[in-house]
Amino acid sequence: DRGAARIATELEGQPRLQADMMNLMGDVYRELALYEEARPLLTRALEQRRREPGEKDLELAESLRATAILLEEQGSPREALEHLEETRRIQEAAFGPEDPAVARTLTDIGRVQELLGEFAEARKSLEQALDIEEARLPALAPQTGLTLKGLGEVLKETGDHAAAKERLLRALEILQASFEPDHPHVTATRLLLGDTLRFTSDDEGAREQYETALPLIERSYGEDHPQVAVALTKLGNLLNSIGEREEAIGCHRRALRIRRQALGEQHPDVAASLNNLGYALYFRRDFEEAKTVLEESARIYEATLGKDHADLALPLRNLAAVERSLGNLSVSADLYERVLRLREKAYGPESAFLVSSLYNLGRLKLETGRAEEAESFLRRAIALGRDYEPYRHPEIIQPNIDLALSLGIQGKLDQAEDLISRVLDDPDLENRARSRAAETLEELRRLRRTGTGS
Repeated sequence: DRGAARIATELEGQPRLQADMMNLMGDVYRELALYEEARPLLTRALEQRRREPGEKDLELAESLRATAILLEEQGSPREALEHLEETRRIQEAAFGPEDPAVARTLTDIGRVQELLGEFAEARKSLEQALDIEEARLPALAPQTGLTLKGLGEVLKETGDHAAAKERLLRALEILQASFEPDHPHVTATRLLLGDTLRFTSDDEGAREQYETALPLIERSYGEDHPQVAVALTKLGNLLNSIGEREEAIGCHRRALRIRRQALGEQHPDVAASLNNLGYALYFRRDFEEAKTVLEESARIYEATLGKDHADLALPLRNLAAVERSLGNLSVSADLYERVLRLREKAYGPESAFLVSSLYNLGRLKLETGRAEEAESFLRRAIALGRDYEPYRHPEIIQPNIDLALSLGIQGKLDQAEDLISRVLDDPDLENRARSRAAETLEELRRLRRTGTGS
């Protein structure tokens, strides 16, 4: 608070200039992730501008937006959204609803709505911003690039990776035309593009984007900035998925240390790092440490985002897998059911984001001798699954193999053998799935011979 006090003393009698300087300095501190220094400056500036809002209240709008971005970065997205909605109302009154300034605020609103899990609203805000920018701004305007980046992120989060890739490639082209390679807008877009490439099975392309971005971010921000943690997290998740466990755990531990230092314990990004670390530990079969870490992640998510937020499903899903590996099948089933409820609320009952929860519940019911219940979950998983790569194996093939087994156990052996034969007839079937399907067929034949089905 010393910075605010010094400005108040040195610029006594000049309240509007005081607010200008406080807002400017606060924004600089925020960009450096010096949040304790930024907050009192931006708060005092906003208070002053509420008393003297400037022509058409536009100085007040500037302070509202700066404070909103700070709130967003400190893990208070709902309060940030309230500030941004007020900013938008002021700008629309001053300039009209089709002004580029309004579009910029709509982009901010969409970004925060995405953080809140309000994906449909976020997409609407960002598409509205893009319509204004494409009509009113030059073709390579950086602001348009930022909106495309935000829209690409929302599309990625809702599983439309092909559309996300197209928006992000356009965003990267526009932003590279205006900024240096280590500029935050460019590196952030690279990270998002890497995510999309990863989810379209281009692990090599994703790794290239992450490893290109990481040293540029370190150079631009410094090695202990939260943006470095973002890059480390994405790289760590990729490394874990391709089996480089130790390297992945190292990335996640470093990201967690950075976030705790910069953001404090009670922040959604700290919860995210704990979740990612727990997931990597699970794959290394360190189940007890993974459980401890994931339980802490879930507590922080619930405390900061609420018990119904979609992101809470992430550590709960991983915790369910850990409990299953520890032999606690009823605890695991309860967790998977809670994950399913959270995702149904966030994405709707017909979303492919439900498939993994439905499949895991089906597997658990099968393992605990409840084949009829398993059949219900597995059929619903298959109905919602995406029958194209890279989703076909986990969302269609694997549930069909387990569905065949559940049918066989219930004595529906003709249906079961017909289903597993159709799986085996697939010329594109992966070797691992083919082996598992063949084992299931042998089990069905054993059930027929022994008459133990049902």
